[in-house]
Amino acid sequence: MFKLTNNTFHVTRGDSGYITVEYKDGSTLPAGSLVTFGVYRKNELDGQPVLWADDELPSGVTSFNLFVSSDQTFGMENPENGREEYWYELKVGADRTVLGYDETGAKIFYLYPT
Repeated sequence: MFKLTNNTFHVTRGDSGYITVEYKDGSTLPAGSLVTFGVYRKNELDGQPVLWADDELPSGVTSFNLFVSSDQTFGMENPENGREEYWYELKVGADRTVLGYDETGAKIFYLYPT
């Protein structure tokens, strides 16, 4: 399972999926910018990510699919008791957070056991 519901990811350890990045107004994404997706331990957004995926945006696209591989999710610690809560950030370029900690709080990434 690899799904996004109401800005919350639900992922089974070892599964893969795509994260689609696009602006609501349909404008072109900034060519050459790096799309980054980092997953962090709860309350540790300033620490090292436990999962990291990135890719460069090609020119002239209005949407982009960032791939998160099964190796990347399998590399995370297997939850022992049900799901484990992590926090995540999705950025386009170094200074544009698309999804991340904001006035509503952290964006949640739930990892389920293998």
